[in-house]
This record gives sequence, structure tokens and C-alpha cells, in this order.
Amino acid sequence: MSDHLLDKVARIMASQVPRRQAVRLIATGLAAAVAAHFGIRSVLAQNSPNTVNGKCTGNTPVPCGKTCCSAGEFCLNNAVCCPSKNACISGFSQVCCSSGTICAGGQCCQPGQVCSSWGGSICCPSNYICVNGACCAPTQYCKKGNICCPPGFQCDTAGDSCVPSRASKPC
Repeated sequence: MSDHLLDKVARIMASQVPRRQAVRLIATGLAAAVAAHFGIRSVLAQNSPNTVNGKCTGNTPVPCGKTCCSAGEFCLNNAVCCPSKNACISGFSQVCCSSGTICAGGQCCQPGQVCSSWGGSICCPSNYICVNGACCAPTQYCKKGNICCPPGFQCDTAGDSCVPSRASKPC
């Protein structure tokens, strides 16, 4: 393992990202590296009309379960041929995104819902704000301070720091 990779892992673990999300980002990155090393293509393509002796032929060179994908397509989950530009692969997650969506962390996101950090990308729910690689509810976002308040807190009136929510204060 290179020092560069260890530095990235250490930065993820030391960041403000919740530990569970940090471990998921690291695991996803490692799984993607393994998948890239061994390739994501299926090795069997039997019973397809585009095969000869179980091997893909002609313009369908990529075996995919019981069929063969055309050049420029990826075989996802050993079952679906997906145009390369729409293939969304992250770790063990493999989906075919529709045109106009963006792949983020193995999910297909609508434009404007992608939240990225150097550790990866995720899809935020509608109306959420991306703050330092995490999705933040509008009621917990402090615009001036560009911070996301944790549960039970809200922005102060100046909008630059978090204070306990009024609902969480004792009577």
C-alpha cells in the first residue's frame, strides 16, 4: 500500500464525516480498486445468439450472462448491457443510470443533488445542501459559517454557528 493511499485513509478517518460513512467510503474505494484490477466483465456468455462455442463474436465482444454486450457497453451484474457513459459502478454497486442523471457513490442522482468530497460522492435528498461532503437539511444549515448543525441544534440568528434547538431546551 502506498504512502499516498495511507494518507487518504487517515484524512478520511480524521475528517468530520461520521465514522460509519468514512469506513464505507474507504471500503468502496478498495472494492472499486479490486474490481478495476480484475475487470468487471462477465466471463460466461452461453446460449446467446451472438456466440460461437460460448464466446461472443462480431460486434458483441463483451460476454454478459446469457447474452453479449455491444462494443461501448458494460455488462452490469452479469445481466444487463449498459452504455458505457451510463454505467455507474462503485464497489459492489452496479447500476445503469438514465440519461441526464449523474453517478455518485454507486447511485444515480439528479443534477444538483450530488455532494462530493475528496473521499467520494453521494446523492443528497432534494432541497438538502452539500456541506463539506455531507448532506445537510436546510433547517440545520448555517449559511454564513457554511456549517451543518448536528441533530438537536440549529443555526443562531446570525447564521454563523450552531446552538441547541429551541425544541430541545428544557422548559
